[in-house]
Amino acid sequence: MDAALAPLLPGDTVALACLRLDRLRDTPFYARYVAGVRLKALDEFALKTGLDPRESVWELVFSTNGRTPYLFIRGKFGGDFGFEPDLKAPGLMRGSYKGRYLLNSGDSGVLFMNSGAAVAGKVADIKALVDGFDDSRRAAPQALLDLVATLPGTSHLWAASLRPAAFAGSGEIPGSLAGNLVRAGRRISQLTLWADLQQGLDMHVQAVAANENDAAELRDTVKAAITMGRSGSKHDLGKLLDGLAVSSEGPIVRLAVKEPFGLLDTFLETLSVTSADRKDKRPEQPAIKILKP
Repeated sequence: MDAALAPLLPGDTVALACLRLDRLRDTPFYARYVAGVRLKALDEFALKTGLDPRESVWELVFSTNGRTPYLFIRGKFGGDFGFEPDLKAPGLMRGSYKGRYLLNSGDSGVLFMNSGAAVAGKVADIKALVDGFDDSRRAAPQALLDLVATLPGTSHLWAASLRPAAFAGSGEIPGSLAGNLVRAGRRISQLTLWADLQQGLDMHVQAVAANENDAAELRDTVKAAITMGRSGSKHDLGKLLDGLAVSSEGPIVRLAVKEPFGLLDTFLETLSVTSADRKDKRPEQPAIKILKP
């Protein structure tokens, strides 16, 4: 966890997810799928915050306590260090709160702790976060940070949670298989995920269930989802699913996937074809969505 962002986290944070753009920029993945490509999610982020992740953002950290989400941002926000960031985007209102620079569009905004760290979310939530800094009893979510410290330091993408259900939210998921997967996942007491995108997709997930029976149920539900996806897949999606390995040992469930970029190319092309086929039937949905507070 970035030393500049860790002290900003609310003490009741139970889940974190991070994208290290600074490390990702030096990978073939970035050159192949991000650089010079118009991605709707990144364009929307730039419009709403005045920050372009392809230029000024080094790291994005999503946090939640299960109710209030924040997006913490590490980067170089324009101007010189120690001075007000020089950011421009249509519709953004400039202001301040307790001496900190604030940009907002409606009830959402970005508050700059300094020229290298910022937080995005609902304006009311951001102000509550800043108010909490005045509480002498405030403490970092140390148990969660200790869990993050067990992840490989070279990860391009990682997530960790002491209450993984906080990622899923409280809504019910339609479909018996998906619903079973979410319900089984909500009995997990700990989750870690990390991915390396240097040579392809190399991702590892580890979940800790309450007991061996719960772990076996989650393992079997994930395997059933993979089998169903493989049998109903088109093009080379089945090959991508073949690379998923699921196992359990006691209360621990592990999932790993390792695939080359070539297979990811085919998978992404499949998504594009599917989106084009559906364009006349319903509004097109972006394949990648921003983590929105």
